[in-house]
Amino acid sequence: MPTPTACLFNQLLPSSLAPGLPAPAVFYGTQLIVADGKDFNGAASYQIIADVLDMESVSKQGKSGLLLNDSVRKNFDALKASDK
Repeated sequence: MPTPTACLFNQLLPSSLAPGLPAPAVFYGTQLIVADGKDFNGAASYQIIADVLDMESVSKQGKSGLLLNDSVRKNFDALKASDK
């Protein structure tokens, strides 16, 4: 069971409750990862977040996502191709 402090960092915080905090901003615990006007100008990519989690040795999920499922991936690729 996570500690109450850990749970606090996994919740959304309205910008009105954090005066002076640039929005958008993404944190991992107390570490500011990206913020408007700062690193990456507030745009967090999957790779940025994955790199931070990897450096922190956060365990990965045991089960892969649906996009790695062959039947779902085939339908997803067909949908993307039809959008071009």
